[in-house]
Amino acid sequence: MKKYILWAVVMVWGWSGLYPAEGTDNRFGMGAHYWRTMDSVGSRDIERDGGSWFITYQRRVLPLLKWQADLEILPREFAGSESEVFAPQVFAVAGGWVYGAVGAGILFSDGRFGSQPFYNLRAGLDWKVLPRTRLDLHVNYQVSEWKHINRSDDRRFESDVLLFGAAVRMEF
Repeated sequence: MKKYILWAVVMVWGWSGLYPAEGTDNRFGMGAHYWRTMDSVGSRDIERDGGSWFITYQRRVLPLLKWQADLEILPREFAGSESEVFAPQVFAVAGGWVYGAVGAGILFSDGRFGSQPFYNLRAGLDWKVLPRTRLDLHVNYQVSEWKHINRSDDRRFESDVLLFGAAVRMEF
């Protein structure tokens, strides 16, 4: 079964390059998230909510299909880390000005990757506010497990995270 799923993904990816979308294909920008854990993590040294910022790149491959890569920078308090946390993420985005997306990422802090990837479901609105500028308002539901983020602590925390975000992207 995995072989057929991989084959389907490769075919869709290949076809997407054969039929380029009309107009501008690349978008680059930055944004911010407010995040909050859905569960109590049971530790005083771990923040339950906070803010982060991210840089984002989108490649439109079909009129209603985009690939997206984000690099989110989270503060030291996230998951009890002793330094900033970086979270590279990728998404498959389907839709127009109203869209949905699925994605995955991994946490990286103090020279170590997290032990497990996290998964995202996203719903959002993407408006053209100026001729080459787009405003993206979205909500992410992130399924997370945090382990090996704090070098001196090997505890494992599990909590889903809700993120409210906004990004501004320039088309080029």
